[in-house]
Amino acid sequence: MPTDSMKLVYLLKANSINPLEGDVAADLAEVHSAYQQYEKAYDVLNIAIKGDSDNLVLQRAKLPIANQLKKYAEVIASGEKLLKDGADAGVIKDVAKAYYYTRKYQKAIDLFKLLELQVMQNEATLYYTSLSYRALKNYEQAAAYTKKTIDEAISPNTSSYYSLLGLVYEENNQLSLANAAYKKGLQFKVVPTLYYRMAVFYDTRLKQGKNALKYYNLYLKSKPSIMDDKEEIRFTKDRIAQLNLTD
Repeated sequence: MPTDSMKLVYLLKANSINPLEGDVAADLAEVHSAYQQYEKAYDVLNIAIKGDSDNLVLQRAKLPIANQLKKYAEVIASGEKLLKDGADAGVIKDVAKAYYYTRKYQKAIDLFKLLELQVMQNEATLYYTSLSYRALKNYEQAAAYTKKTIDEAISPNTSSYYSLLGLVYEENNQLSLANAAYKKGLQFKVVPTLYYRMAVFYDTRLKQGKNALKYYNLYLKSKPSIMDDKEEIRFTKDRIAQLNLTD
């Protein structure tokens, strides 16, 4: 059984001999993607597709990679053409995500619902549906789809979903439901975002300084990303200092 590195060596050699061979290109792109080398994967598929523009397998394989590279317009244009030949679940998902990232939320929802009709929805597609409804300020449907996401969840992201559910309720001024959702999230593997949401909720919505202080401190102890969450970290430290002064 060849190792991944040996498989990569074999595929690179085969692809260099004949870059237009579709099966080799697809396999090589898959390996590149596994190593998160999306540019390489994209280039390999692009060359092969130019040699065989009717190869639907290669065109489908390129969509998720193009999404990773944020080539959303290309995903939509190519994906919509592919959907005319049949409602492939993978293509629907990729095009719907591209619509979501280009803020065409209703189009994203319409496609994600096609997956539901085929009973092909999963945790990720339901999550994006919820986010799309939230962006449209349809909080009732956003809450409903976040609950569906939680029911479908088989990943360690459940606390994040409860964090989203709490935020949706909060934005719809359903504060008791928001509080319950946030607390429910604590029963699962807690992510820093949940502590932060709870801290701000108690601070700004419920005006409960002691509870806010507790969750602000828990947020910092949960080691949020110094790069990605620097604004939240700075705000948290400022609020802790202010709340300690008023305690």
